[in-house]
Order: sequence, then C-alpha cells, then structure tokens
Amino acid sequence: MSNLEEFQRRIAYTFKNSSLLVEALTHRSYSFEKKSDLPDNQRLEFFGDAILELISSEYLFGRYTASCEGELTKMRSAMTRGEALYELAVKLDLDNYLYLGKGEKQLKGKNEETRVIDAFEALVAAIYLDSDMASAKEFYLKLVKECWSNPFDLMVTQNPKGSLQELTQKKLNECPDYHLRAVSGQEHEPIYEVEVCVKGQVLGLGKAGSRKKAEELAAKEAHELLLRGDTPPKKTS
Repeated sequence: MSNLEEFQRRIAYTFKNSSLLVEALTHRSYSFEKKSDLPDNQRLEFFGDAILELISSEYLFGRYTASCEGELTKMRSAMTRGEALYELAVKLDLDNYLYLGKGEKQLKGKNEETRVIDAFEALVAAIYLDSDMASAKEFYLKLVKECWSNPFDLMVTQNPKGSLQELTQKKLNECPDYHLRAVSGQEHEPIYEVEVCVKGQVLGLGKAGSRKKAEELAAKEAHELLLRGDTPPKKTS
C-alpha cells in the first residue's frame, strides 16, 4: 500500500477506487504466476489507447489552428506512438511500481519498453474511469508539456529523414541526397560522417556510430536550417 501511496503522490492524482490503480499496474505475468483472479491491465490498456488518441487530437486541433489534417495526424502519431509514451512513463519511473512475475522482471530492452507503454495507457484509462476525461487530460497533457515544448519538434525528432524530405519537396521541389564523407575511429567502434545535400548544396552534417544515425542527425540539422530560412550553405565538393 505504501508503494501505491508513493506512486499517487508522484503522479499528483489520488484514486478514489484504488483497485483501478492496482489493475493498471498489474502485468499479466503477475496474475499468471500468482494463479489469482486479480485482473491484469490488458483491458485498461485497450481503453487507454483510445483515450490518448482523443485527448491528443483535441489538444493539437486547438493548438495548431493553421495545420492541415495531414500535419495534425502526423503530430498525433508522434505524441501517441510507443517511444513517446515510453519517455513519459520513464519520467514517472512507472516500471518500478508495476506488479510483475519473477520471469518478467528479468526481461529488459524491448520487452521492458512494451510492458511500460502498456501500463501507461492503462493508467490513463484508470484515471478516466476513476474520475473523468478532464482528469485524464490534465494528467497526460501535464507530462506532455514537461517533456516536449512543441509536438511538431517531436515529430521531426522521431522521423527526421521523412520530415526533411517533405520540407525539401515543398520548398525546393527536390529530394535530399545523403553522402558518406568519412569513416573514422577504431574498426570495432567506427564513426560515420554523413552530409545531406539538395541541388549540390550541403544542408546538414551528422556524425554517429552508425550510418543510419549519422543520416538522421544530418537530416535534423538540415530541417532546422530550412525552417529558419537561413541562406545557402556551401556547395559540396
């Protein structure tokens, strides 16, 4: 019970029906290992996913009044996709409050991310059912504003190459080209340096431990440059 009280202080919401909170925090592995009738959070997760779609849609519709349907859809996808929800859940240290089976506790990486994302969606649904949409909205949007000042930037961060291609086609009627400039470092720890160009001009540079990441960093830099309206960078050699 003390953990539940601590978690409620952390999320700044006190449940009237604590069984909803327990359900939201209960992974199916816990119920299976305990062989109990304690409900796990799968049903709440299903409901929470729909609630997040509605809240984010309303938020973006009101904030970005000049954006078209396509842009709003992409920003909503960025706000509600797994990696974004995982970031919000980590801010709450959610995984440390989950009821997990012994085997599940040992799983890290993608398995851990998935259970945390599912639990976050379940938590949103539990708050909604315990109170109302306004409370669920307040909980979610408070976290959103703490983590991302601008959902548009989040969309670019998640898909920098796609965002850059859209922007260059719109502004310059061209697609970007990526060129590997150099590979340095040790053989087991290479550093890739990539440039992105449009019409023979370098728009961005990226350095990273993988070519893919270097391309993404170059695309992000180029996207920011074009949005600022800066004048042309140097031509590539």
